[in-house]
Amino acid sequence: MASTSGTKDEMGFDDSELVPSSLVYIVPILRVANEIEKDNDRVAYLCRFNAFERVHRMDRESRLPGARRFKTYLLYRLQEDEERTKPRLAKSDRMEIQKFYQNFYEKNIREGQYTKKLEEMVKVYQIATVLYDVMKFIVPGSKIEQKTQRYARDVEEKREQYGLYNILPLYAVGVKPPIMELPEIRAALRAICYMDNLPSVRRVGDKDKPANDILEWLSSIFGFQKGNVRNQREHLVLLLANIDRRSKGVEDYDQLDSHTVKHLLDKTFENYVSWCDYLRCTSIIDSHKVPPSADRQQLHLLYIGLYLLIWGEASNIRFMPECLCYIFHNMANEMHRTLFRNVQAVRGGTYQAAPIGEEAFLHDVITPIYEVLRKEARRNQGGKASHASWRNYDDLNEYFWSDKCFKLGWPMNRKSDFFVHSRDSYGRAQVVSGKKKPKTNFVEMRTFLHLYRSFDRMWKFLILVLQAMIIVAWHEDGSIFGILDEGVIKNIFSIFITYAFLNFIQAILDIILITLLMWWAQPKLYVGRGMHEDIFSLFKYTLFWIVLLISKFAFSYYVEILPLVIPTKLIMKMHVSSYEWHEFFPNATHNIGVAISIWAPIVMVYFMDTQIWYAIYATIIGGIYGVFSHLGEIRTLGMLRSRFKSFPLAFCERLVPMQKEEPKRDPPEDDLLVRKNGAKFSQVWNEFIFSMRMEDLISNSERDLLLAPYTTSDVSVFPWPLFLLASKIPIALDMAKDFKGKEDAELFIKISSDEYMRSAVIECYQTLKELLFGLLENERDKMILQHICHEIETSIQQRTFLSKFHMSKLPSLIDKLEKFLYHLQADNVDAEKYAFQIINVLEDIMEIITQDVMNNGKEILERADAHHHDNDKLERFERINIRLTQTGSLKEKVVRLCLLLTVKESAINVPTNLEARRRITFFANSLYMRMPNAPIVHNMFSFSVLTPYYREDVLYPEEVLHRENEDGISLLFYLQKIYPDEWKNFEERIRDSHDITEATSQWASYRGQTLFRTVRGMMYYKEALELQCFLDYAKDDEIFTGFRTVNMNKHHMDLKERAGAMADLKFTYVVSCQIYGAQKKSNDERDQSCYINILNLMLTYPSLRVAYIDEREATINGISQKVYYSVLVKGGDCVDEEIYRIKLPGPPTEIGEGKAENQNHAIIFTRGEALQTIDMNQDNHFEEAFKMRNVLEEFHKHHHGQCRPTILGLREHIFTASVSSLACFMSNQESSFATIGQRVLADPLRVRFHYGQPDIFDRLFHITRGGVSKASRTINSSQDIFSGYDSTLRGGYVTHHEYIQVGKGRDVRMNQIFLFEVEVANGNGEQTLSRDVYRLGCRFDFYRMLSFYFTTVGFYFSSMVTYGLVYHLNVVRGSTSILVYVLSWVVMLSALLALKFVSMGRQRFGTKLQLPLKILKALLFLGFLSIMTVLFVKYGLTISDIFASFLAFLPTGWAFILIGQACRPCVEGIGFWDSIMELGRAYECMMGFMIFMPIAILSWFPFVSKLQTRLLFIQAFNRGLQISMILGGKKGTN
Repeated sequence: MASTSGTKDEMGFDDSELVPSSLVYIVPILRVANEIEKDNDRVAYLCRFNAFERVHRMDRESRLPGARRFKTYLLYRLQEDEERTKPRLAKSDRMEIQKFYQNFYEKNIREGQYTKKLEEMVKVYQIATVLYDVMKFIVPGSKIEQKTQRYARDVEEKREQYGLYNILPLYAVGVKPPIMELPEIRAALRAICYMDNLPSVRRVGDKDKPANDILEWLSSIFGFQKGNVRNQREHLVLLLANIDRRSKGVEDYDQLDSHTVKHLLDKTFENYVSWCDYLRCTSIIDSHKVPPSADRQQLHLLYIGLYLLIWGEASNIRFMPECLCYIFHNMANEMHRTLFRNVQAVRGGTYQAAPIGEEAFLHDVITPIYEVLRKEARRNQGGKASHASWRNYDDLNEYFWSDKCFKLGWPMNRKSDFFVHSRDSYGRAQVVSGKKKPKTNFVEMRTFLHLYRSFDRMWKFLILVLQAMIIVAWHEDGSIFGILDEGVIKNIFSIFITYAFLNFIQAILDIILITLLMWWAQPKLYVGRGMHEDIFSLFKYTLFWIVLLISKFAFSYYVEILPLVIPTKLIMKMHVSSYEWHEFFPNATHNIGVAISIWAPIVMVYFMDTQIWYAIYATIIGGIYGVFSHLGEIRTLGMLRSRFKSFPLAFCERLVPMQKEEPKRDPPEDDLLVRKNGAKFSQVWNEFIFSMRMEDLISNSERDLLLAPYTTSDVSVFPWPLFLLASKIPIALDMAKDFKGKEDAELFIKISSDEYMRSAVIECYQTLKELLFGLLENERDKMILQHICHEIETSIQQRTFLSKFHMSKLPSLIDKLEKFLYHLQADNVDAEKYAFQIINVLEDIMEIITQDVMNNGKEILERADAHHHDNDKLERFERINIRLTQTGSLKEKVVRLCLLLTVKESAINVPTNLEARRRITFFANSLYMRMPNAPIVHNMFSFSVLTPYYREDVLYPEEVLHRENEDGISLLFYLQKIYPDEWKNFEERIRDSHDITEATSQWASYRGQTLFRTVRGMMYYKEALELQCFLDYAKDDEIFTGFRTVNMNKHHMDLKERAGAMADLKFTYVVSCQIYGAQKKSNDERDQSCYINILNLMLTYPSLRVAYIDEREATINGISQKVYYSVLVKGGDCVDEEIYRIKLPGPPTEIGEGKAENQNHAIIFTRGEALQTIDMNQDNHFEEAFKMRNVLEEFHKHHHGQCRPTILGLREHIFTASVSSLACFMSNQESSFATIGQRVLADPLRVRFHYGQPDIFDRLFHITRGGVSKASRTINSSQDIFSGYDSTLRGGYVTHHEYIQVGKGRDVRMNQIFLFEVEVANGNGEQTLSRDVYRLGCRFDFYRMLSFYFTTVGFYFSSMVTYGLVYHLNVVRGSTSILVYVLSWVVMLSALLALKFVSMGRQRFGTKLQLPLKILKALLFLGFLSIMTVLFVKYGLTISDIFASFLAFLPTGWAFILIGQACRPCVEGIGFWDSIMELGRAYECMMGFMIFMPIAILSWFPFVSKLQTRLLFIQAFNRGLQISMILGGKKGTN
């Protein structure tokens, strides 16, 4: 799929894909050669020969990396082609390539420009350009024909109009795609192309070519790269178009609304204007130097365009938003001078400044700042250096929070303090020496004291309350009312002394942790201003904490403090005359050491138990909020069926855009509206069901039962899905057959009491009636049928049905009907036989009706015969419309009617798959939850999805699926046993497929944490948008016909094309595959597999874009250097096509955290007003994607006061729960946090941040404030949460919404879970040191600060505890000598050393000296046995001593593990790291033994065997997984 026609190497890859990065300039030539190979192999040979010549001329000695190998390969290929190919069109190669070029132009350009699609013309112009370039190398200029030159000039003039594009072919001519016909696009493009008021400028390379738009004009002045200009041009047009459409009520226009530009201006420069106000300088936006006659809209567009161009080329400096403000401020000033201070500009002349190259901005502005970042990052020494020894992103950015930044000047003075560095020297470890600039505003130092410094108000409060409670408890009887006593009040006043002392400690910490100067004059901070909450939010979380603290302090007073007062008083009165060495305070006279020892645990619990109270109250409040949010109202299939009849109305209220106010409708119009809304629901529901079928969650039969028809029909009831009507017809028939009463009303009441049964009966009758009338051609037959139907309907109205029809004969009639319907479904292979079978059964049916069921059936037949004398010789019901049986609409009705009659009780459990049930019930439940009304697609927020990817699995290859582990179990076999029903559905789906291997790899990959799964899930957004756009604009008949209809008229086709264009306008998906370029060139098999699979994803999903960092070799000033680019590609004709290439100042990932840098380099290629960040282990579903336009409307809502949210938090579903018991545990842990935990954090506590994906960012807010993550190395290792911190500090806030969810994979193995927990814990440790936590802790009000502490770093700090037991052993015989303590450590260390020696012996001598090693083990065992015997017999060692020693060893050994991890380099140096690892494994085994041993013992008892099985394998049990099938199954069968 990824290959092209053309030359391939022995592995099957294109030669153009094998080019080393140093020779990448010849790739277009080789690709053209591959493309034209089938048309003219000789010209293809000439192209390859030309590529070889270019390489050889540039690098004759093959010094460039990879050049020699590639030249050898290409030369060998050329030798083969030289003999194989001959000229076809002329006698010589020179004429051959000219003739081919002329023919190519005439056929594909001159004629094709009016017939070919734009994508085809883009490719044609690329080929024509490369062909002429090759021709100029082969044919001398004087030999090129005039005709060829004329064609080449035409190609050159129009080449830009047919260049590669991302979403918008902005300057395309000829047949334009539908997206370019949208009025908002035309208006936005017209606005940026308005150049009348701008002075002309001289351009490098294109001196006579005028600028096409304002971005090219800006580029000519400041020297932006062409790739950056093209990227930001499309970016700006899309932003303007999407914003403008929401402000317009008309469908067709060509002028941009002035409010559109003003809105985008305010949004883009909100941070810049705030920065100017903070520094007390005049904003360029509000400058009074602008002449009154200036075109304000054009000027505003210039400001926006300039900022976007700066941001698009800023690379790592995008993490420094105020630095970007400084750059914009000075460049906008420079632009003002160009516009308003140049005399010739007024006259329309040319601006006379010297021409600037296209990389001037990169070299003169970005690169110097980048170099400072790079040097500082090297001081980090890979995270080993202290944070205080280097400046991170925040330090450098905060330099611009002071007006001294203006001392940098413009152009920036490289000798200023910002760039200060003495001569830098680099050692082997790339350590930067020399003078360094001090930190700015904050110093991150590794100490627990940050916990007190950041949250000093909380600690002071707790300490003062503890002091007050002890004073009250110490008074007389300890009653709380003692606080009214005068003496107690005086004593309580001592808390003010304590408070002063605590403030003194805070001041000391400030001096220690920052600097004396910064402590003396703390700088004002740009962030953290305006973080006050509205009154209602303040009231809610204040009430929460007041109630919680009352509970906590009441418990602490009556349970912890008061019971200790009397014992403490008694102990303090006792006198101790002698002390041992280990007893504290030997000179104290009041036993204070004992008092401290009994109070210390209580005080520790007092400070930590707030975390427990928080967990209790958060659970209660979260549960209450969940109930009021209607969460969990539909949890089972029974609940689903009982409420399904209200789904269409709920769906229309939530997910269908509200119609404009209309006059009162007539009843028929109301009925049409109800039917239309029902059809819309049915289409969405059916797409949901189809998506689950394609995901193999349901079978074909289940799909048929779950689908709801939406085609036009004469049926008067809503056509419910068949799983709701299962067995309703058979039950109704049994009720009628066995009915003993004589009154029709009683039977009808019984049937009508069940709404679904009533609908099934009516639908069955009316569908059968419509079907028979359509089949019958003879008028007499139709009259008979009409009389029968009239008799039935009249008898029902007159309540005489039971007296005129025999219910006992219905079973025989139903049998014939089923047979009739089966014949209709059969394939019409033999038309005569097919018609005979249908007619035969139809005659039997009519005979049963008229002869057995009806009382007056014979009279009906006689009346029909009397009316039609001409048909006496023709048998009844012999003429049918056989052609009608082959139409799709009739077949659909036949299938549904057949299922309606035949489906039995088993359909009640449809679907059987647990995941399918979960998705259906959640979607149904969400329809009753509060969510914003859905806008039409045209008016919705535009958004992008960004997924960072490094080297994870893309698609499981066949060899990985079949590779067996040590137990002989392959991955595919394991997945088949975990998902047996899904595997069975998969086999049913691909029964007729030819490429089973590829399909199997995809099936397995969709059940793992792969990029394939993520991309498929995110591309559901595009499918949902296309369907929504269709439903928004389709006519009534088209809605009833359906979105998937094959036979479409022109309007229907145009509507589908418009829907696709609208989806492209609103949605963009970018996967940042950081090393895609390296994988493309790699010889590693796995890298090549990843590259091909990513390319296949782009070819499968044309809207998918891949961004990567390209590393190339370039010769600069005669020196070979590495050059880096941000590149965006898309899927083309079997290859990737480069859209944008933007040069970077250096390697972007060397400076900060990898994931954040990966996101940052690709964020410039995203589009829209919102951005959803998605990890590559996530998933999405069609039905959830359909709710995206609803959740985006949350950005419009004023949730709290006048503020709008800046991050929308979404619910996550963990899809890895069924993989293992550990995965199930992790799933439950994550689910609790992602639902009830984040629910409470968002409301009422107002401290929800960004905890990773899949949150949705206000994109414009965040790209102007540093991006969607922070990237300083080490300190921002938990980069996700810091984006939430930064957003809050900068005036935003985060919400949480649970009516939509996104799938998430989690770690499933013990070591993965351990590493994840370590990562989270380390991240929290770094957070504790950060300036963000300090500033939030200081700037939040008191109660919000409490919420912040106990939901972030406080959780980990509240989890620490330790004990000691050695002096309580019986073997000690009461001795308290220090020798006992020393001896205990000697025993401990001896045991560990013995284990170490055995381990070393096994590793070094286990293979060569097995006998001596076994003797050593035996001697150690005998020695241990002897020592234990002596201890038991002579020294009185007891079993309780062994148990106590074991308990004492647990915390000691755990301490060894923790200390070993913290001091790993030292431990590795002395050779004990392996022992630490072994000790950790021993703890893991021990914990598993302790957990599972009770269950294993219980499993011996028969009455708990099933319970034990369910406890251990509950998910596997429910899925029917049998462990024995995995351990002993026949793997070869699959």
